[in-house]
Amino acid sequence: MACPTFKAGCEPLILGTGEAYPENTYSQQEFLQALLERYPMDEASAAFARRIFPATGITAGSSALPRDQLFKRMTRSEFVTYIRETTEDMSRRAAQQALAAWGGDLSSITHIVFGTMSAVIDAPTTDSRLINSMGLRTDIRRLSVQQMGCLTGFRCLSTAAELAAANPAARILVIVADVRSGLQNQLPHWEGDDSSAGPSRACIISCALFRDAASAVVIGAGARAGEVPLAKVLRSASAFLPGTLDYVHITDGDDATISWFNSKDLPNAVSAAAPDMVAHLLKGVKGASISHTAFAMHPGGPKILQLTAKALGLSDDAFATSWEFLQQHGNTSGSSNLALLHRELMREGSAASPRTRDII
Repeated sequence: MACPTFKAGCEPLILGTGEAYPENTYSQQEFLQALLERYPMDEASAAFARRIFPATGITAGSSALPRDQLFKRMTRSEFVTYIRETTEDMSRRAAQQALAAWGGDLSSITHIVFGTMSAVIDAPTTDSRLINSMGLRTDIRRLSVQQMGCLTGFRCLSTAAELAAANPAARILVIVADVRSGLQNQLPHWEGDDSSAGPSRACIISCALFRDAASAVVIGAGARAGEVPLAKVLRSASAFLPGTLDYVHITDGDDATISWFNSKDLPNAVSAAAPDMVAHLLKGVKGASISHTAFAMHPGGPKILQLTAKALGLSDDAFATSWEFLQQHGNTSGSSNLALLHRELMREGSAASPRTRDII
């Protein structure tokens, strides 16, 4: 377990945040109907789909695809183009929002850290394209982080925080974008020889859960004239849970298919590890307590949120921002991380209920 603690007075500062989504928004019922129209399936599979879509708690989600192309199988070249164009568009808009909130000179951005779980073999990579299209400085230092899953945003944020702490002159743009609904356009061949059976249950769950988003932050150590810090990054930590390596896996198959598997034991493993992780993060932070902490918890699904809150001895209200995000946008993989942080930092307090001091 790693846990950098930044020295008082030189903590990295979050100076601007942003989020972006594809242009089209569909209700969960519209996504379900599109799946049933696209893939004929037996009644048992259809009944499972009708149960699982509302059970996610999601009411709507975004996609760059028009309604008649939802769940449409693409060739490999079509898929690569779709991922490239959608990722770059969302990334640019999220970055522009974060940069506008920061308000600094674009030429002051010294680093760009880009992350995605929607990686394809395609170069120049999204960070390179953004440097060119946004007019960032040509000597900017860049890092492209791929396949970090649902913690991509926080992994990129913690990396940028360490860079900023080591170089107070740096101003770092962090962007994370995920086109997770792309999984649904490349569903694998049906299990067994009977194509009329329809998608596997794992496929149906991915169709019900995953949607698209991008998020961004500007980070630097030591506020300059005109900069208004939104938060300090005090600590970061990570833990690898023994015995869980195969709990989630995504693999390319033949004919441009993508297979996704998620163990039913994942929510239990995450929630069981949460109390020690939270205690580790709060230890030594002056005045911090779990009862006065807000949470930017990845909205992986209802069980992830419910079981983790229970393990921490909290009500579901403690994850209100995450529940709201899940309902409005679904599971957007690691792009949810900074979007949730953005929403939590923008949440207004009142005299009776001031904004929470600490966020995990």
